[in-house]
Amino acid sequence: MSAAKPIVYLDQNVLSVMARAPGGWRASDHGQVLKDFPEAEPWISPSHVVELVLHPDDARRTEMANMMLDMTDTRRIAPDYAFEVIEGFMQTLEKACPNILVSRAYLDAAINPTSQLFLAALALMATGRPPRSEVVESVTRRKVENRWLACRSWCRPRRVARQGGGRGAKSDADAWGAAPGARRENTRGTSNRDPGIRGPG
Repeated sequence: MSAAKPIVYLDQNVLSVMARAPGGWRASDHGQVLKDFPEAEPWISPSHVVELVLHPDDARRTEMANMMLDMTDTRRIAPDYAFEVIEGFMQTLEKACPNILVSRAYLDAAINPTSQLFLAALALMATGRPPRSEVVESVTRRKVENRWLACRSWCRPRRVARQGGGRGAKSDADAWGAAPGARRENTRGTSNRDPGIRGPG
């Protein structure tokens, strides 16, 4: 990331509000703030792209994809969170066992191509091409499993560590029926489409 300019990272819900502004994202409140601070650089992350893949409205998805590409000059995207986890793991190894890592060339070589893949996916959505159903299903299931893994880690961190982290996440997700497009009842008593989780039974 650029060290010369301050980095601006906006949450997905903020981007959604900006995309709905009548005069375009630049006319939104957040867009006006960015206009007043031209030295700031808006960045997105792979998480933004993943969330956009699951957006149920084709037209809104296309609009938001174009906005994200526009505000980031089609190039400013943070590394995938997985690389931050790996980096933290490698630092822990080095602290525990100095000089244990022979090389990090493989990791360094994978970061930029992975970011480029997410940018490519965003560009495809900007053309109006809807994500393939199997991609949506895969992304949805991974989100559910990750949520379960996070819950298990918070509730029983020592047990999860002994079990090797996520071995139980898949069975938990299966028990809850992690099926894309599952129906659920909202608080007003009418059903809607939920691209993620349905309760047991």
